Amino acid sequence: MADRLSFLLWSTTPDDALLAKAAGGTLTTPAQVQAEATRMIADPKAKQGVRYFYEQWMHLPDLPLSKTAPFNTLYTTALAASIKASFDLQMDDALWADKGAVTALLTSRDVYVDANLAPIMGVAGVTGATMQKVQANPAQRAGIMTHPASWRSSRRRTRATPSSVASSCGQGPVPAAPDPPANVPPFVAPGPGVSVRTQFETLTADKVSCQPCHMRINPVGFLFEAYDTIGRFRTIDDNNQPVNTNVTIVGTGSTALDVATSNATQFRRPLGANDSAVSSCMVSQVYRFMAKRKVSPDDTTDLDKLTATFTSSGQSFKQVLVALTQSEVFLNRLTVK
Repeated sequence: MADRLSFLLWSTTPDDALLAKAAGGTLTTPAQVQAEATRMIADPKAKQGVRYFYEQWMHLPDLPLSKTAPFNTLYTTALAASIKASFDLQMDDALWADKGAVTALLTSRDVYVDANLAPIMGVAGVTGATMQKVQANPAQRAGIMTHPASWRSSRRRTRATPSSVASSCGQGPVPAAPDPPANVPPFVAPGPGVSVRTQFETLTADKVSCQPCHMRINPVGFLFEAYDTIGRFRTIDDNNQPVNTNVTIVGTGSTALDVATSNATQFRRPLGANDSAVSSCMVSQVYRFMAKRKVSPDDTTDLDKLTATFTSSGQSFKQVLVALTQSEVFLNRLTVK
């Protein structure tokens, strides 16, 4: 139990206090586990533990270390490090607040920048290597979905489809799409005078093999065509064509979201106002992280309790972490050798 608590909440081995509890036999009841979890969450090591969770969820280890021309001179190892540090701080603000975690993740205008990242985020007047908390242009940035860390999928250019799939597979409101068929051809760069969006629409136009999934995937992806592969806001795409982010979203199951939407920042308003799906997704993902496996129908009772805790606490992620240690799986799971 000491190991479970420590690796879940701190991503490291137990401290002396936790080992003493274990040696004294005072980590055996749910109340004792809850009390220790509450202590551990108040420790600064908990921030690093939670980062280990969401960096896997958000695929931050997949951030490329370099980009190909013409972005290679701008996307340096220093900029990559700044992007990750900025994202961590923005996540910390949301997840360690007393309430409003998902709302902040989806809608906050606050960003962290240093001299490396400020020009990418469209922020002026920032110098030095220390991250500074500033407000971004509300027409260009809203929450983590418009953060440059979201542009991890390609070293070469933007990819509307991967951006959307990231949203649909555990990071947003769109129901998860199945894996693509095995015979999907590689992306072909558009010819002169053809926008990247138009090329994607052409390549995914087949009503039988493509559209059953891409009718849901493409619109959300196209909302983010206003950002290049290093996360800068733009009005001209990689093929020197005007960016068009106007879409009609379909397939989310929400009448508030399945509407005409003009850009990514407009998207965050109905998303932030109808965030129950994202809240459930976050709870499900942290439960998977704890259990080290996919969620099954047998987990429904625990997940319902955790989601209820998250909702009733006003979206307190800290309270979800404590409640996680009271779940049936956490308290009673067998260690199989």
